Amino acid sequence: MTDERATTKIDREKSYMYDEIVMDENSIFHSQNKTSVYVMSVALGYYFKESKDIPSSNRQDLFVTTTMGSGSTDALWILKSIAISHSGIEILKSMRDIIKICDNYANSGIEHLYKIHKDSDDEADDIAMLMADALNDLVE
Repeated sequence: MTDERATTKIDREKSYMYDEIVMDENSIFHSQNKTSVYVMSVALGYYFKESKDIPSSNRQDLFVTTTMGSGSTDALWILKSIAISHSGIEILKSMRDIIKICDNYANSGIEHLYKIHKDSDDEADDIAMLMADALNDLVE
C-alpha cells in the first residue's frame, strides 16, 4: 500500500453535528478533534450496515489522512479494516478508495452518533453498549 494522500469528506449539511459533538462539554468527544468523531461515525455506520453517498454538491473536506500523525495509527487501521470488510483486501492498494467507503459509512453513522449525543442520559455508556453489542456479534 502506498502512503497516498486522501481527504475525508463529510456532508456539509451535517457539519454542525460534528461541531456540536466536539464543543459540548458533556460529550465524550469534548475538546477532541473531529477525526475521532469521524472514526466513530464510520464504525457506527458500518455496525448498522448503513452507507450513504454524499451528494457531490454537499461535500466538505474534514481532514487529510497524511496529516493524522503517528498517534492516529489505530484510527487509520479501524478505517482500513472496515474498508477491507466492505471490499476485500485489494482495497489496501488505494487510500482514496478506503476513505471513499469510510466517508459513506460516516455519512450515515454521524446521524446515529448525533442522536445518541442528543437523546442519551449517559452518552459514554450508550456508546459502550453499542460497542459491546458489536463485539458480541463478532463472536456469534
